[in-house]
Amino acid sequence: TLQASIDQVRSDTNDYCLVAPHTGGTILALGTAVDINEDRVHVLGVGDKPAPMSYNGLAFEGYVSTAQDTELVNVTGAGVELGGLKFLGTSGTAGGGTITALMRVGTAASGTPHDFWMHDVHIENTQAAAANGTAFIVNITGDVGGGIQGIRFDRCWLGNWNWAPASV
Repeated sequence: TLQASIDQVRSDTNDYCLVAPHTGGTILALGTAVDINEDRVHVLGVGDKPAPMSYNGLAFEGYVSTAQDTELVNVTGAGVELGGLKFLGTSGTAGGGTITALMRVGTAASGTPHDFWMHDVHIENTQAAAANGTAFIVNITGDVGGGIQGIRFDRCWLGNWNWAPASV
């Protein structure tokens, strides 16, 4: 799984986790929530970069299940680089729990992800925004003095893939 690969990197050593698409380029199941809690690591998808509103590139799909926490991606390490990946998921409440943010950066207690850099990443809520409530797409949280510093988002697409008014 993606998380098993991330668990192999060492903190504060500039380790890289390179994620290659598998044969056929189909969307992969996320399995468990992605937790990046090591400092100065790089998690990069290789190959075609994800394009907005399409399924090309290296995509992972996660839904509320017993395997996910309250988010699909959680970054609490400092100096983390995340790039070249697409995460698709549902928000709100389902049988396995409640997704309260598709991506969370920081923690309420420490807010440690200074210098987080996310590029060429797409995070999409794949259900209608009104269904089961709508969680934050990205939630940045932390209570350190001066806030979380140095966060960058370059060439990212974050949002709901489809929300059309229902016919009455």
